[in-house]
Amino acid sequence: MPRTALSRHRSTSRTGYANHKRFADTLGLQVSAMPALLMQPGPGAEAAAHFWAAAGCNPLADDGDVAGVRRRFNGGVNGLAEVETLYRRGLGALV
Repeated sequence: MPRTALSRHRSTSRTGYANHKRFADTLGLQVSAMPALLMQPGPGAEAAAHFWAAAGCNPLADDGDVAGVRRRFNGGVNGLAEVETLYRRGLGALV
């Protein structure tokens, strides 16, 4: 499967060949099965949770380090202001 087919999948934004391969290996699947699988809500959410845990995002989130979590997900802070706004809105809904 060409790596270009392994692109963003819904809101999980689980991108990149290496991420797809890690998750496929965890499930014991071929990486070529990942694009179709991740378009489904359940497996897409599982993939996001797998990445979250594997990338060590929980300690950052526990500390409220939105920028740190953003760096883990996309390697930088593109769109950080919007993400921080959404984070505060979501946190406000929980409190």
